[in-house]
Amino acid sequence: MVRRVHDDLRAAGVQEQYLQITSEGYLIAELPGTTGLEAAPKVALFSHVDTARDFLGDGVVPVVHRNYSGEVIAFAKGPEGMVLDPAMFPVLASKVGDTIITANGDTLLGADDKSGVAVMVALAELLLKRQLPHGPLALAFGPDEEVRSRSSLGSYTGVRPMDSSLRNTPELTLCEWRSARRSGTA
Repeated sequence: MVRRVHDDLRAAGVQEQYLQITSEGYLIAELPGTTGLEAAPKVALFSHVDTARDFLGDGVVPVVHRNYSGEVIAFAKGPEGMVLDPAMFPVLASKVGDTIITANGDTLLGADDKSGVAVMVALAELLLKRQLPHGPLALAFGPDEEVRSRSSLGSYTGVRPMDSSLRNTPELTLCEWRSARRSGTA
């Protein structure tokens, strides 16, 4: 799959010299900073290209929660007690009044992290084809987020893992919790 993403990045305008597939199966794309922004802090984005084998894409039942009121969202199917609780996911508080789409609980909603891959490739294309000013950017595509450690990506991207002081930033809470939950530290 990383080879396909590699080809997509090439089509988006990333030069071959800025693409690397590591021995661990990561694809790293480097976008050097544009003129005047070369020394800006490097930002790294990570997405994984594997999909969950435990769930098929068949039979996905999206559940639309219109005008979300801030309540606990219980799943109709799946393990007992499986909920999205604003106490556990504080970012939900900022979604009151919005439409939230979930699965019904016994399947994945469908994108896994393909949406992250698509956004990162689209970002590279937007920055390069429109020649928008930007600081150094590393786009990392990993083979399996549950098994391999993202902290080892620093040796490839030159970016340190996220500062733990950002843990309570609402926009980051859900992602941080998912990572900690999968690694067994939450």
